[in-house]
Amino acid sequence: MGAFSVRQPGDDKQYDLVMILDRSGSMRRHMHIDTAEDALVRFAIACEDIGINVGVVDFTQDEARLVKPFSVECEHVRESLLSKQYGGGTPLADALGLGRELLEQRRNSPLVLVVTDGKPGDADAYHDELAQSYAPVCGLTLVLDQPSGSVPEKVARNERFYDRHVYIHESSQLANRLDQFAVMFDGL
Repeated sequence: MGAFSVRQPGDDKQYDLVMILDRSGSMRRHMHIDTAEDALVRFAIACEDIGINVGVVDFTQDEARLVKPFSVECEHVRESLLSKQYGGGTPLADALGLGRELLEQRRNSPLVLVVTDGKPGDADAYHDELAQSYAPVCGLTLVLDQPSGSVPEKVARNERFYDRHVYIHESSQLANRLDQFAVMFDGL
């Protein structure tokens, strides 16, 4: 350990997790939005239960917005989180930028989880935002219309920009994968 390093034991470490939910028009296919909302809410509540601060950013109709600030518990905004709203393009760069701004105001260990179908409206801007993020960014990409092991090239191009990443081919896999992310967060 260096002269200026500070080691914080895992039990004492505090996390701020920003979850980004893609509500673009393409998320209506194959029940992506239903699957994503349900899993995201369950995961957010579980994170809060173990002391992780959770903020949720989403976007619909081409606009990124803060749906759940860190200071509000999921139960109080459950209706907004489960709105089944979707539409418009995919401003993933804007959503990630908003998430990054939220985390810059905090002192805890930052984490970002992006739940998307992997088709950013502006891939270059999204990749730039990913590169600017000081927080580890984990991607969870829904490819429910693809057989296991198969991923469209346009979606696969984004994988290398994440610190951690998994594809979901069946909606039944989502909860298990989120559990795996929780374990991975511990190692970041």
